Amino acid sequence: MATASYDHWGTLIDSSYVPPNEEPTPYLVDTAISGVVYMCFYNTTPRAIHRITTSSSGTTIEWAYGVWANRVTLTYVPINQAIEVTA
Repeated sequence: MATASYDHWGTLIDSSYVPPNEEPTPYLVDTAISGVVYMCFYNTTPRAIHRITTSSSGTTIEWAYGVWANRVTLTYVPINQAIEVTA
């Protein structure tokens, strides 16, 4: 199976990759769980999903690549780490 790497905006990292020069505006935001915010920036499936967790020890920003409906159960990585996806 082929794999591909994506940045935290959901942009494919390949030989023509150029990081966005502006941060996109959030498309969907979910704050239903106390201390956790989920957000995505595009209406695609799958997509990059950010998770911001706030606790007494600080705030953690992570992201995953998957389906919005599965946002709570996805595997998240630190925000500046690329994710490799198997197609």
